[in-house]
Amino acid sequence: LEWLDVSLIKEPLDRQFETFGKEFDTLNQYLKSSPLPIRFDFTAAQFKDFNAKFKQIQNEYLYVFGSDIVSSIRRLGIVTFRIAMTLSALRILENGLATNVITCTDTDYTTAMTMINVLLKHTAKVFQMMPENNTEVMNGLSRKFSLIFGMKMVIQVIKA
Repeated sequence: LEWLDVSLIKEPLDRQFETFGKEFDTLNQYLKSSPLPIRFDFTAAQFKDFNAKFKQIQNEYLYVFGSDIVSSIRRLGIVTFRIAMTLSALRILENGLATNVITCTDTDYTTAMTMINVLLKHTAKVFQMMPENNTEVMNGLSRKFSLIFGMKMVIQVIKA
């Protein structure tokens, strides 16, 4: 393992970004030209770990912060999947694509989960800073949204 001295890189940043842009455009064109739809999957072990971890996180955060946090946890689950998918798609630049199924590597899965752990801490911090009784805040937001979207739409969203 060797440290890369960035002071030795003499190529201007705009040229570096132009090179990166061309590589991503090549990847984009490659993915678009696939004759079959491309599917992304976790391995069976990754799905098992993913579901177990997010079930545990959801239950722990529900116990600590109440039901208002559940949607944030579920959203972070989706974000985790998308980060892993993006990292795996970028690997096509290195390895190519043999089939129309991209299977997440353990490295990409671990990286995505590590990134989400930070976002989970941020989410918890935000919820800790919120007032204990969110009813007044939510009523104020409902009034503001009803002025913009109409009360009928606000009630439909609240009931959903």
